[in-house]
Amino acid sequence: MTRDETIALLERYADAMARSDASKVPSLYTKDATILSPMFGAVVGHGEIAEAYTEAGQVYADIQRTLETRVVEDSKAIEVYTIRATHVGEIFGVPASHKAISFTVVFVFELRDGLISQERRLYDFTSVLVQLGVLRARPA
Repeated sequence: MTRDETIALLERYADAMARSDASKVPSLYTKDATILSPMFGAVVGHGEIAEAYTEAGQVYADIQRTLETRVVEDSKAIEVYTIRATHVGEIFGVPASHKAISFTVVFVFELRDGLISQERRLYDFTSVLVQLGVLRARPA
């Protein structure tokens, strides 16, 4: 893939995310694609990918994503997003708090045949747990 083709794919991905359209997301992945996520574990194939995106919509509402950084090189890409959302569903045993939260997510993509073949997600869950009151931050 050229750099422009990679960026176009990532823009389609961002558009599907912004629209919270779980039905469009699987078509951006290879049929054997894997997502490695602290929230969902290893998710493989279009069916599981669609389920994971649907489930994420049940945990967070009013999701706003801000792209902070994008790096593209050969068949890999990295994107850093700031996510702002309302916590409306149970996550890691924490019931819905309906609090507005903000956190950073890093997506590491491997690309093949014009699609995403692997996606690794790295979340700032410490920040999320502090915002939800599960952890206490040490005073500065």
